[in-house]
Amino acid sequence: MRPGDAAELLTSLFQRLLEALAQDGRLLLSLTSGLDSRVTLAAAKKLLRDIRMFTYSPATKASDIEIPCAIADRFGIDHRMLALRENKDFPPGFRQAITDNCPRPHVHSAALAYIRTFNQNDLHIRSNHYEIGRAFYMKHRPKSPVMDAGVMQRRLLEKGGQGNEAIVAEFEDWISATAFPFDSGYLPQDIFYWEHRMGRWCAPNLCESDVAFDTWAVVNSRLAYRAMLAVPFEDRVKGTVFLKIIRRAWPQLLDFPVNGVLHSSVAT
Repeated sequence: MRPGDAAELLTSLFQRLLEALAQDGRLLLSLTSGLDSRVTLAAAKKLLRDIRMFTYSPATKASDIEIPCAIADRFGIDHRMLALRENKDFPPGFRQAITDNCPRPHVHSAALAYIRTFNQNDLHIRSNHYEIGRAFYMKHRPKSPVMDAGVMQRRLLEKGGQGNEAIVAEFEDWISATAFPFDSGYLPQDIFYWEHRMGRWCAPNLCESDVAFDTWAVVNSRLAYRAMLAVPFEDRVKGTVFLKIIRRAWPQLLDFPVNGVLHSSVAT
């Protein structure tokens, strides 16, 4: 699929989805200086009266606060800062309630900040799954590296965790039981990222925040995934489709750098 065709389909899909969700209440969108949250904000342009943006503080880098604040100021968007360090005074039983709901911790202070800042009827819109369309595991690697149980273990445990033979054996058993599609026509890294990275990281986050509000992922259908995965590999790595979505829906958002890079707002 050509990037322009994918962008046209996905822009319409995301806009219609957000418009439908906004009929039942206010939408909450997190915003950083990155690409994913910018795409969702662009798709929500017609809904500015029905959305509230928020940004976590402290942030990994200064631009993740500076850029959202600049965007909110320019376009008059309701924007809140969630001060995580100021939300560690957990009420009695709060931490245990979250742990019962989600044994794998992420950021408990974020859950408390959600409760104190927003209404339980608000709907949190997450943008994480765009990464599947950008060949997350392949950005800095050859297109077709070896993919086996050992590699799966290393990918799953990146940034923490000790691998061992038992974990490798479990992956080998899973590969055998599921006939994992190494030769499906899709990159196995994409399938693995989708099924395991998102399942292991994103799903517990949703459980953790469930005490505050419901959450909806923008990319939530096979139609969307099929379009994201069908464009040429190089365009996926560059995020071409997602930049085109922004240019279609709200090009002025590219007046602000994306992860430190300033892109043209002119349609290409």
